[in-house]
Amino acid sequence: MKINIEDVRKMIIQELNDLVSTQDDPEKALNSYKSSSYDQYANAIRGNAAAMVKVLGMHDDLERKSLVDFRDRVIPDLHLAIDSIKNKIDAMLESEE
Repeated sequence: MKINIEDVRKMIIQELNDLVSTQDDPEKALNSYKSSSYDQYANAIRGNAAAMVKVLGMHDDLERKSLVDFRDRVIPDLHLAIDSIKNKIDAMLESEE
């Protein structure tokens, strides 16, 4: 019998679920291992932000004009993009009520 990564994942989750009392929350262990495409997108965004910080730290020769432009134009645009995600989620949650 060949065991793949999905089989190992299921065995680990089953072991964790066996440790959790079913009267408390039968899905408790499983919930912490679930991920969605949103998690993957968020991880990509965090990775890109970390890469930007690393690049900024590696280059002492960046022109002041470029840094000011990045700080004053690009960073606010990124904040707007993140705010639009939050606003969309808020609207979706309000429509459910």
